Parts: sequence; structure tokens; C-alpha cells
Amino acid sequence: MYADDLILIAASCTDLRQMIKICELEMSWLDMDFNAKKSCLVRCGPRYSKNFADVLLNGAPLRLCNTLKYLGITFDVKRKLKVSMASKRIKFLGRLITFMAVSVLQLLVWYCAIF
Repeated sequence: MYADDLILIAASCTDLRQMIKICELEMSWLDMDFNAKKSCLVRCGPRYSKNFADVLLNGAPLRLCNTLKYLGITFDVKRKLKVSMASKRIKFLGRLITFMAVSVLQLLVWYCAIF
């Protein structure tokens, strides 16, 4: 298991801190650590912009993020949690343009071969 495969969902920062302690204890039994630099904290809901005490992972504060990428899906997080389709649109348009360019080139070669 990789740490990027793990998401903790809690109703409060206090609950999240307790969950992190449990996970840190389990990781210590495996002689492993979480990398706080590769981890982040997202908040959503009516209190997402309120101040809160740092949430620590292995003694380092988690950075607060507005986007989250999990299993290839990007989420935008503010008052509501939304799936971001921007990166998917860019990939789709890039592939469409490549397909169209190849198709036009093939038609051109076919047309030139006739004459």
C-alpha cells in the first residue's frame, strides 16, 4: 500500500487528529512513516474557511490545499467538494486534435495516391 492510496475522512479536526494517531501507530509497527510533504489537508463544508489549529503528521503540520488528486481524479474543494474535469478536457482535446491531424494526413495521402 502506498500512502497516496489513503484518505482519512473526519467530521472534525479533533476526529482527524485521532485517526492520524492511529495510522501513525500502525505505520510505526510496520517500521514505516508517512511523508507529510506529500500529504495535504482539505476542508469542505460551511466552516471550510474558519481558522483551526494545525493538524500534524509525524510532527509536521499538514499543508492546506484547495485541490486534491486521488486515483487520477482531481477534486476542487471549497464550500463544496466538486470533481474537476479541466484536466480530462485538455487530454480529450489533445487526443482529438491528434486524431484529426492523422485522419487529414491519411486522407491527403489517399487523395494524392489516386492522382
